Amino acid sequence: QLDESGQLLIRVLASKRRTLGDADESTLSTWGNYASLLLQQGQKQEALSSLQTIADLWMQHYGERNPGSLMALEHLAFAQSYVDVADAIPIYVRLVELRSDVLSKEHPHTMRTILNLGTAYLGTNQPRDAIPLFRQLRNWNESNVSQAGVRYDAEPLLAIALASAGQAVEAEEIMHHRVTRLAENVPSTDSRLQVARVYWAYCLVQADMVSAANTELESLILDEGAAQLPPDIAGLRSVLIGRAELENGAFEQAEPKLLNGYATLKDTKGREFVLTRFAQDSIRLLYQDWERPERWEEWKNNQ
Repeated sequence: QLDESGQLLIRVLASKRRTLGDADESTLSTWGNYASLLLQQGQKQEALSSLQTIADLWMQHYGERNPGSLMALEHLAFAQSYVDVADAIPIYVRLVELRSDVLSKEHPHTMRTILNLGTAYLGTNQPRDAIPLFRQLRNWNESNVSQAGVRYDAEPLLAIALASAGQAVEAEEIMHHRVTRLAENVPSTDSRLQVARVYWAYCLVQADMVSAANTELESLILDEGAAQLPPDIAGLRSVLIGRAELENGAFEQAEPKLLNGYATLKDTKGREFVLTRFAQDSIRLLYQDWERPERWEEWKNNQ
């Protein structure tokens, strides 16, 4: 279906470029749809090149404050985050400024851009920069502005940012409260609860609450609902279980869990994502405590 859609879009786009010109709003809209399709198909560089051209045309002909220009910038930043998330950050920063000015600081589209910027900071191992953005989103969710039904759940991301930035006690409190609240309202197999429990375990580990972390990890090991976890959360779960085995001196059992968890996080979230870096640090600790420095060097050189 994607191939058929792509062929149709190519024909429509060629017709519009020929009759209306490259800079016509209708042409740019169709062009953007085609670029998004390329991104879905994994043709990231071609999609990124097209989206850059589209954004340039929007701003050149309609100005950067035009709604179409703002949406084109958002699509460009989104695509860039798949190629090199660090390069998406300045686009998101500019987009937050523009949407705050054009729409308002409290507009849902502005908040969505703030969420994306904070997520990009996590993807480049800059949790301290992400924290104030996620706090802003959490406050917005609790305000009257978001009561129209639009909400961006930044609470788990805030906890991850805090725990990764050395503020694990506050992070643990946030996730403990979230797990308790969800456990009272949803079935134990609910994916939201499952994800929250994994994040809570991460916060417990970072807060050096070893006993509580091990208790939660033991229940995670036995939990059948873990089979439905998203890949990145499953990767983190594997790392956390490996980390617990590492702390108990079970190095041989810990090694495959840490290595597999790292590989999953790297493939799904990137090498510089805060949780991927946590996994990498856990592998370093494994080989350090196991007194296998040659394995650490070999693994590191293969990354």
